Amino acid sequence: MSKKRLSKGFTLLEVLMAFVILSIALGAVYGSYSGSLRGEGAAVASTQQTLEVRSVFARVGVEIPFDQGIHRGKMTSGDRWELSISRVELLPGSQNAQSKLQAFQLELKVYDSTGLADTYHKIGLGDV
Repeated sequence: MSKKRLSKGFTLLEVLMAFVILSIALGAVYGSYSGSLRGEGAAVASTQQTLEVRSVFARVGVEIPFDQGIHRGKMTSGDRWELSISRVELLPGSQNAQSKLQAFQLELKVYDSTGLADTYHKIGLGDV
């Protein structure tokens, strides 16, 4: 006589293996999710800084005079900025006495909380 074993469920080993596979899959999904959140946070910070840099450049000639020298301020994010304004001669030797416009080179340095700086450049026209 042979004994037949009737299967009425899963063995403990099968259940443990299912949990191991499930935990590996969930770990991979969580890793991808947290990586995308970090990337999204960096993109938002970069966009915010770009908007603030454009805002500082837009204030030149309105709130910030076209004076040669260095102007300093603070952004809404708490980062410090330093704007250096210097005159630029576009066409050497072509001084036009009637022209009241002068070209200026704008160099904006934005310092984060660690002291590292990002540098942005722009040429602007202003009244002499």
